[in-house]
Amino acid sequence: EQIIKTAGLAPAMNIFSVNRESAVENLFKEPHIKNANIEFEGLYKIKIIVSERIPKYYVKAGLAFYEIAEDGIIISTEGMGEKDLPIITGIDTAGLVAGNSLLTNDNYFVAQKWLTQLGEKILKNISEINFSSVQNPYLILFNGEKVYPKSADDFKKRYDFLNALLDNLRKNNVEPFYLDMRGDHIVVRPKKF
Repeated sequence: EQIIKTAGLAPAMNIFSVNRESAVENLFKEPHIKNANIEFEGLYKIKIIVSERIPKYYVKAGLAFYEIAEDGIIISTEGMGEKDLPIITGIDTAGLVAGNSLLTNDNYFVAQKWLTQLGEKILKNISEINFSSVQNPYLILFNGEKVYPKSADDFKKRYDFLNALLDNLRKNNVEPFYLDMRGDHIVVRPKKF
């Protein structure tokens, strides 16, 4: 019903008065809609075909969490972080609204490359990726550990070793302040000396 309204159509509308291009254009004003097409079926039916954008990441903007689709479009600016999505911080969102694209934002472009490289398996264990400095991003794992990786590829290669190291630290009651993976060896800075 909402899609019909957004398209500017109404039940029992005269099919000959429908402007398909205008109706599709109206649908694309809704950020959730990725693709849309309107077809006539005979003389009495209109078929509306849409595909929806699915939130892939959050970009934190102040207290709000912007839902971002895989194509970089801001789906919503009203989120409160209630969905289980990776959070990207350090991205400038000033003046952006739902429907805008983040693909022209250099920091987001780098962040998206990282997220794609890391893959779903690793992203499930990452709470936040901060790109306030694209040359020196850091990750926050779901258990709260802060990690400074050398690169997305290096982090992915050493991810299993990192998890084994973290398990070992937990067994020895060592709570890391951060882990630095930018060198050949992982440096652990404990919270307490």
